[in-house]
Amino acid sequence: MAHTRCIDDDADAILLEEALLGGRGARRSTGPDGVAALESLRDPALPRPDLIVLDLNMPRMDRREFLKVAKADEDLKTIPVVVLTTSRA
Repeated sequence: MAHTRCIDDDADAILLEEALLGGRGARRSTGPDGVAALESLRDPALPRPDLIVLDLNMPRMDRREFLKVAKADEDLKTIPVVVLTTSRA
């Protein structure tokens, strides 16, 4: 079963889950911002995601900083990241 970590709100995460995974039983978890997401990703008690869906507009840590930190981390750098946004900006 795939596990996707969405750094976005729940409504967008549900839509993405249906669009990308077609209801194949994937589990998802969301994070409120980039800092919390990194903490969650580094928590050994939580399952390692197969994919990270990253919003362009995140509070507390922008996407560039998140990617820089995640891709420098030996445990996280191999997880694929999809970057998107629903923002018109």
